[in-house]
Amino acid sequence: MAPWRLPEGGTRFAFVIGAEHTLALHLFKTASFTTDMTPTLRETNDDAAITESSLREPLESLSAELGRISEEIQSINSGFQTHIQQALAGVQSALEAQYKARLEECIAELREQLRTEIREEVRKDFEAALTERAAEADTQKKEIDRAYAELEAIALEIATMLEDASVELSRVMQKRKDHAELKAYIQGLRFSK
Repeated sequence: MAPWRLPEGGTRFAFVIGAEHTLALHLFKTASFTTDMTPTLRETNDDAAITESSLREPLESLSAELGRISEEIQSINSGFQTHIQQALAGVQSALEAQYKARLEECIAELREQLRTEIREEVRKDFEAALTERAAEADTQKKEIDRAYAELEAIALEIATMLEDASVELSRVMQKRKDHAELKAYIQGLRFSK
């Protein structure tokens, strides 16, 4: 077999299994490292024997370490999930409180707006009713004034008829009846005020 040489300035890799059973890559540079390497039969058999039995224990240790790391990751993940759920619950309650406050503000604003609108509508209705009532009262006053004027005219006519002996008594009686009806009409108008 031809001797195996590491090229000049080449890099040599070696895997080392430490006390904690962690696999580390050891890298070192050999700037001027050149050696004739001739493997012997004994070294080849030793390498084969070492490979199977010596790698089993580190692989089991590596498997146990990976299991432990996996459990740690799951523990961290569950803690993280719990933390996220607590944070979400906090955010949810904060949002609920914020929206509740906003809803109460909107309700208060709407109530105030409705109060203002209703107050304005009632004021307008009251003013309209007052104006209508004032117009009715004015009309009624004019009617009462007209009826009083007519009553005075009838009273004067009755007085004139009583002084004139040529006027029939039935006509005087009719005028007195008209006078009484007009007086009752005026009292009715005053009562309805």
